This record gives sequence, C-alpha cells and structure tokens, in this order.
Amino acid sequence: MNNDVKKLLPIGSVVHVKGASKNMMIIGIATTNENKYYDYFAVLYPEGFIDDKHSYLFNHQDIDKIVFIGYINSEMQALRSELSDMLKKETNDK
Repeated sequence: MNNDVKKLLPIGSVVHVKGASKNMMIIGIATTNENKYYDYFAVLYPEGFIDDKHSYLFNHQDIDKIVFIGYINSEMQALRSELSDMLKKETNDK
C-alpha cells in the first residue's frame, strides 16, 4: 500500500497505468487480494465493470498519467485519515 495515503486518488478517478492499452477508472481503494495490499481496484474506462477478467489491481506507482481526479469530500478525507492511522499502527507493530 502507498505509504502516503494522502496521495491516494478517490473513487471515480481515471488513470492510465504503465503498460496498459486503455485508461482505467478507480472503483475501490486500499484493497487486498490473496493477502497482498493494493492501492487501487479499477475497471476499464469508459466500459466500466464487464466481468472479473476485466478488473485490475495496481499501486499508485504504476500510474503513468492521471486523466481525471474523482470527487473529494470530507468522507474521502476521513477515509484517508483512517488508512493513515492503520498504516502507522501496522508499521509500529512490526
């Protein structure tokens, strides 16, 4: 997971990931798959969710271009704060 959660993009953001042929829209953040953390869960843009084979997990450093930044409000800022606290606790527990 990104160590600076303040940089995490909100849901609805559209990005281009290194090596991808299409843009992707972020539909989830701070997710896990098989006990591995990922910054983002995304689907193809503009198609949206097609099926599990067309959904993607990646980290912030995999993004080479931010096309559009989604909506940020107090709820998103609170989530970032919670994630930051969780990351600090996890780091201190090691």
